[in-house]
Amino acid sequence: IATRYRFAQGGNHAHDLVMQFNHRTYSLTADAKAQAPGVSGSDFAFTQAALAYVYQRRPEHGLGPYSLNVTAGQTWYGGDPYLKFLRIGGNQKVLLGKNAAVSFSASGERQIGDAAPDADILRADMRFSRRVGKIGTLGLSVGHSDSASVTDVSDYSEWRSGVDFNLAKPILGARVSFGLDWRQRDYPRSALDPSGRADREISASLDMVFTGIERFGFNPTLSINASRAESNVDRYDSEKLGVTFGIRSAF
Repeated sequence: IATRYRFAQGGNHAHDLVMQFNHRTYSLTADAKAQAPGVSGSDFAFTQAALAYVYQRRPEHGLGPYSLNVTAGQTWYGGDPYLKFLRIGGNQKVLLGKNAAVSFSASGERQIGDAAPDADILRADMRFSRRVGKIGTLGLSVGHSDSASVTDVSDYSEWRSGVDFNLAKPILGARVSFGLDWRQRDYPRSALDPSGRADREISASLDMVFTGIERFGFNPTLSINASRAESNVDRYDSEKLGVTFGIRSAF
């Protein structure tokens, strides 16, 4: 659940409060219960709550619109406090004529663990978008992150890139977008491999927002996601396929 409250605005700027809440829990199969008596799916539940302040401005002169944000949050694992975090970031968009733009974003995050390791995370991303005739909008992105921690699972360096396309015309009454992403994360230390750990992941997504259907200011959504991850540590190899039905604000 995410909601935004705009408590002040002018002709070219706005102040928002953003509230987010996410909860994921599980149910165990009969085989899983037989292997772990006395364990329930809620023991693996993950919850996150966050509150953010966002300042947005569209200057009359200069490079283009920009935003600044501060986010504070808390997570829980199995119902117990897991970690607290504070994130400060910003985004600058540069217009390249009428049909193209490039945006830059950066953030720094401090994680303080209750049951997780402390970590300091720096992240930077760049995205280029261009309108392709009347077909839609093409997006290209690249980014890098560094996480510093005393524990091997939270000490890593990551590179990522992606391509996405948003169709201009609806299909079957839905606004359609799809994308392909690649990520490589390197851990200099690993308790499972003396040479460290290297993960590579490729993922694909298809998102549909049914704008032709609206109830109480919301549109239904459908998302299909697939990913494949490979690692030099076999336990981190995975293949995932997910289908998500949801609702999104029409405003």
